[in-house]
Amino acid sequence: FLNIGDVTPPNDCNPGLCPAGSWSMFQGGVTRPGSSEAVMDPGAALLWTTKLAGDVRSAVISPTDSDFPWPRGLVYVKAGRYVYALNPDSGTTVWSFDLGVAGAATGQGAPAVTDYKNSGTPGDPVDDEMYLYVGSGDGYFYKLNAFDGRMDTNQACKSAKLGTNLSKASPVIGRDGTVYLVDDAAIDHLIAVDPVGCKQKWVVNLGAGAGTSSPAYWDRGDGNNANDRIFFGADKLYSVTVWGGIDWAVSLKVAADSGTAPTTPLVVNNTVYVVNSVGDLYWVQFPGDPATATAMRVSNVPPGAHGSGSLAAYFDIVLSEYYLYWGHLSVLYQYETISPDPPDDPSRTISRPLPGASFSDSTPVTTNPAANQGLVFIGS
Repeated sequence: FLNIGDVTPPNDCNPGLCPAGSWSMFQGGVTRPGSSEAVMDPGAALLWTTKLAGDVRSAVISPTDSDFPWPRGLVYVKAGRYVYALNPDSGTTVWSFDLGVAGAATGQGAPAVTDYKNSGTPGDPVDDEMYLYVGSGDGYFYKLNAFDGRMDTNQACKSAKLGTNLSKASPVIGRDGTVYLVDDAAIDHLIAVDPVGCKQKWVVNLGAGAGTSSPAYWDRGDGNNANDRIFFGADKLYSVTVWGGIDWAVSLKVAADSGTAPTTPLVVNNTVYVVNSVGDLYWVQFPGDPATATAMRVSNVPPGAHGSGSLAAYFDIVLSEYYLYWGHLSVLYQYETISPDPPDDPSRTISRPLPGASFSDSTPVTTNPAANQGLVFIGS
């Protein structure tokens, strides 16, 4: 991890008083912010390691409740053919679920976990509800009981075969509970699933992509679900309505570049940001007329193949602006989102070389804690 540096960190809470919250979806939420309110100790040391049955993919952390036996929630992660629930304090396995040999994960996609629904009986979680949504490597959608991993109780279910590979991207949960997943096939697909019965609602056919762009969900905030949008990448960056219509699709390339969108979009300030397949950052402001949607390249990094490594945001409360972070090749980049200068002004992007690192498929996260403790974490 690195001190964020040159950024005034938030100062609205003191260590130990900032709420940690859950991390229920990839990058922490539906807009994929990649930012936590937890206070991190810069001197933190390794707590535990655990051996799982295969390559370990991206993890999420459940909400918790006074009735939940695990006061800090559970960690959910895919590894090989299994979905695991782990104790966050010890790394021990609480339960595991077998997706089958063909269902093994082939990408970094994380599960998604719902809110905790308390039945109202204090001290008795038997009727409480919380579910885990998982896409498998052979194209099935699973709704598992997040307490014990079972699929035979409390409305848990398995879909009919929906696609070719639903494991490379992470599902997102829309405002009405609909689950959106990306299928990696000859052409990518966006699939909407009703979790009640695990039934497909609709599917949108896209261009050829990597299947690794997890959809981001934007709630317009006007109380009308019809105005919400789902953003994700394939051969282009797409905006899709909650009814399955393509609102707009924009290319992420300049001149002879061959840029596609294998990464996960991030939404802040009514703007969609995404990194393309050669490592450049692009933005699209929400147009009043979808026909006018255009993508602007706002950074120009050294060219090189870029995989699924996506963005994280850091909000500066004092300056009321976001800073975005992403890794490319062996360099960590920072972009300032609000400035009087044009958005593609080179001075808004700064870099931190980290010799020997490889960030093609690495996605950072940031913390928004007390003064002088802002941190960005990224693996290599």
